[in-house]
Amino acid sequence: SYGGKDLYENQWKFCEMEEEDEEDRWIFCPYKPGSYSWVISRKIPNYLPKGTYKATARLTNENEDVILCGFAEFVL
Repeated sequence: SYGGKDLYENQWKFCEMEEEDEEDRWIFCPYKPGSYSWVISRKIPNYLPKGTYKATARLTNENEDVILCGFAEFVL
C-alpha cells in the first residue's frame, strides 16, 4: 500500500508459484515442521514515488486458515 491505498493484491498457490527450472527452485512442498526463512531481492521500479510502502503476506491452508503471515515496511 502507498498513502493508505492498496496498489496491488494477488494470490498464488505457494507450492506452484515458482516458474523457474526445478534446479533453481527454493520452494519444495510439502514442508516438514520447523523454522524457515526466505529472502528475495527484487528491483523497485524507478517510476514509484518516494514515500513509505507497506506489504503484507499470508499463507493459508486449503480451509483458508492462516498458518503463516509476514509484514514489511520500507521507505523509498
